[in-house]
Amino acid sequence: MAAYLKANAGAFRVSARLIHGDLHRSNIVVSGSNVGLLDWGDLAGGDYAYDLASLKFVLDSVIPRSSVGFMRDRARLYRDQFQDHSLEVRLRYFLSLAGLVRAVHCADDTAAFGPGRAWRVRACYLHSEAQWRKPLRLDGQEMGAPPVKTEDWALDMRQPLRGLFYLVAPRRVS
Repeated sequence: MAAYLKANAGAFRVSARLIHGDLHRSNIVVSGSNVGLLDWGDLAGGDYAYDLASLKFVLDSVIPRSSVGFMRDRARLYRDQFQDHSLEVRLRYFLSLAGLVRAVHCADDTAAFGPGRAWRVRACYLHSEAQWRKPLRLDGQEMGAPPVKTEDWALDMRQPLRGLFYLVAPRRVS
């Protein structure tokens, strides 16, 4: 990713815009056809491609069948509205970065059950890797950016399965 940044440095020189900076599942509220964002405490100037990538990460666990199409449409709209012809280049980087950032947050959650925490970190990393290998294409037939299960998928696991996982997972006794 560092080599990619260096090779495409010009594409990353964009004007900062206001971004949420902390999009994750608990900061998105849906009521019917209305969608709202909570917790604007990390509001800052930055590249809106990061917020788009964070949103894609969340949508992959909430609406996996339509996350890629939704993101592609939204990115095209932003590209055209802001006359941003380098957005696709930046999205490759940020779509991968979003999973890595979330992996760090999961790894830092030391109060969580160890095997569950490790599983969440791995899911985030694998999401990141998939986004890097097949980046989102804004034009053409192939869309790229496949929907991949994220660490939020563990939250949706049916309770009996989650209970079974915790029952059979090795536990550390202090």
